[in-house]
Amino acid sequence: MNQVVSRTLHETVDEVAVPRIDEAAFARRVRSHRNRRRAGVAGALAAALVVPAVTAPMIFDALDPDSGRSGSGPATNGADPASLGTVAFVLDGTLHLQAPNQYAGGSTDTGLAVEDVVAVREDGVLVVDRESHVLLVPFGGGDPTRPLGPDAVQDVHSAPDGAIGWIALDNRFWLRQPDGRKLGHSQLATPDQRVYDVEAGRWLEGEGDWLALTDGEHGVPVAGNLSPTDAEFAGRTVAVTDANGTRFVDATSGELRGGPYAGRTGALSADGRWFVSNPNPAETTAGLVRGLWAWNTLTGEGREFPDFDPTGSVVDVAWQGNRALVVVRTDAGGHTLHTLYSCSVADMACDYHYEDETGTLRLPVS
Repeated sequence: MNQVVSRTLHETVDEVAVPRIDEAAFARRVRSHRNRRRAGVAGALAAALVVPAVTAPMIFDALDPDSGRSGSGPATNGADPASLGTVAFVLDGTLHLQAPNQYAGGSTDTGLAVEDVVAVREDGVLVVDRESHVLLVPFGGGDPTRPLGPDAVQDVHSAPDGAIGWIALDNRFWLRQPDGRKLGHSQLATPDQRVYDVEAGRWLEGEGDWLALTDGEHGVPVAGNLSPTDAEFAGRTVAVTDANGTRFVDATSGELRGGPYAGRTGALSADGRWFVSNPNPAETTAGLVRGLWAWNTLTGEGREFPDFDPTGSVVDVAWQGNRALVVVRTDAGGHTLHTLYSCSVADMACDYHYEDETGTLRLPVS
């Protein structure tokens, strides 16, 4: 019997066409898998915490003619929301832009289908489209351009200094400097090796419990035994997130700093001084009230935003300029709401920006 099967396979091997791999679709699957590190952590947190039925965190009291929503947002404590600039996010699969004069509810749907928003820059919004191409979308509504060329990517990161790093479909990592110069490529050692973050001249890469900040020739090993699910760096700080929460590492020595774990869903400020996050499940079980915290990465000291609604769960955080964008999930009568705020560590206060009733709102990934 085995001989018959073997002969049949041998005779028909050349008669079956091998399907061509859709490289763009493969890149989308790789990127979606990597992005699930954020959605998975946030989802696990939301599932672990029973959220009572509540209304949206902020309810307006009077009709706002610009937003079509009722009420007036929370006090800004003197913060100027216009200083944040245009806010960009994914909503129901398309790119939405929120100009300063649209704050407190409004947004403009560009109609551009995207997988991710990468970053908001001075010259536009960097996104990844559904075909895994990196596009730069101008604020004024002009045609998007392809700053990295026509090739699709597996993963892409953008730094506040203008550097862009990406992994091509051939598993090579490239880094482009702020002045546009494209640095030599580096072949990733294994398919599981990841690039977590970039800036001009160096990047953070790792696999398993190995993590290093490198310029391609010289590297600073980051303290081991953390088994990161995510990591980022800025200034003098590397923030490493694992199953227990987020720890802070000195970017020069690679040594772990003292202090407690910060939350697992959070983001590092552009200067590396602050990490804004939610409490992790262990902290919540120990009695820490859910809410939003700002952690000093040098001292490990944490401060809670005093007026933040503690009944929801933080599901996404991203910094833009000197403010942190925060998405909070609440369940109102069994209906999931995602509410977007921008928060100032200097003022320890948050401004209401947008309420998403679809539960699909996602912030820039890097």
